Amino acid sequence: GRVPQSGMLSEALLGAFLAAQAFAAAPPPSLKVCVFHEGSLTRSKNGKLHAILLENLLGHFREVTVRHAETAGYRAGGLAGCDRAAYVGSDFGTELNADFLRDVAAYRRPFLWLNYGIWQLQSHLGPDRFAQKTGFRFVRMEGADKAAAGEIPGFYRRFDYKGARFTKVAAIGSDGALVAAPEIALVRPDSAVTLATATHSSDGRTTPYVTERGGFYYVADNPFLFIDPQDRYLILADLLFDFLRLPPRSTARHALIRLEDIHPNYDLKLLYRTVDLLKEKNVPFAVSLIPKFVARGRQESKGVALTDRSAFLKALRYAQENGGDLLLHGYTHDVAGTDECPALGTGAGYEFWDRCRQAPLAQDSGEFARARVVDARRLLLKAGLHAVAWVTPHYAASAIDYKVFARYFERVVQRVCYFAPGP
Repeated sequence: GRVPQSGMLSEALLGAFLAAQAFAAAPPPSLKVCVFHEGSLTRSKNGKLHAILLENLLGHFREVTVRHAETAGYRAGGLAGCDRAAYVGSDFGTELNADFLRDVAAYRRPFLWLNYGIWQLQSHLGPDRFAQKTGFRFVRMEGADKAAAGEIPGFYRRFDYKGARFTKVAAIGSDGALVAAPEIALVRPDSAVTLATATHSSDGRTTPYVTERGGFYYVADNPFLFIDPQDRYLILADLLFDFLRLPPRSTARHALIRLEDIHPNYDLKLLYRTVDLLKEKNVPFAVSLIPKFVARGRQESKGVALTDRSAFLKALRYAQENGGDLLLHGYTHDVAGTDECPALGTGAGYEFWDRCRQAPLAQDSGEFARARVVDARRLLLKAGLHAVAWVTPHYAASAIDYKVFARYFERVVQRVCYFAPGP
């Protein structure tokens, strides 16, 4: 799966278990999943953005088609055509549509609720009817403990799920502020199965993180905030198999070994040693190739192209002959800077993104991106090489750039920047 601790099934949970079995029947050949989120009138566009991120995870399942909808415009009966439905609660202050709450309360297919707003459903149904549907009672939201300046406070930071432990990112930024999303909903389980458990980093208190009863899943925070490789975001990714009632695609577990930032000035002894080791272990791999090297402070026109270094080309072909595939990793993996934001050189700088403003480049356009992709591909063609996929330098580019990359490459290896459309 794109992965909270299973509870034991007691007699008190027998009804919930039997109800869940009703959903375990063979799914329809295609599934329509309706993803609801806050509208553009809320304080941010995070609702739409996080709905896109959920859709991205659902893209793993070929059976699934996703429809987005704002809760503000919801009309009674809107859930009727949904095989599965989800609500992404990104904004604490969103007042949910009364028709939406009524239909969620009556919905009998699997429903996934993320984070905020669950108390509104509890208020709408009343505590007892709410607990009957969800299997828990909402208590309150809880954030981080107080801490001295420059120290990471305690909060519910560790998460256990299926025998594995996951964490939330927490760090102190350069401005001294906490970089984290510590808030979590505290719930008191009744008849729900606790699928994942959160543990407080200071005092060891625990609280359910993911619960399920009768196909109603609740995730007690927003997994799309501050994601890292060990994050509880992976719990949500794995949970989608249960939510959709779909089996794993395969029992095989795949990994990609990628040699990063390989350019014409790369240490060839190190490259050969690495290729030989992978060859010895019979491990296929990929090479993220930057076709033109530009040193920091040098003009791009003065850079070194791969066709200028015959020894480098020989090493690339050696890699290909011994299990390596080439990935095109930009043109120079850098771009001309400004006095306020100077270029850093190949491999250190961005190419399609302004690192200082954390925004698209001032000169960004479809033609700008196209020209760099074409120049990079031209160097490969001249060298008699072929790239099987694209890797965006530092995984950051504008929405315009991504459309260009998609025109030239069927496959990409990257973490993508997502942009919520305007109202």
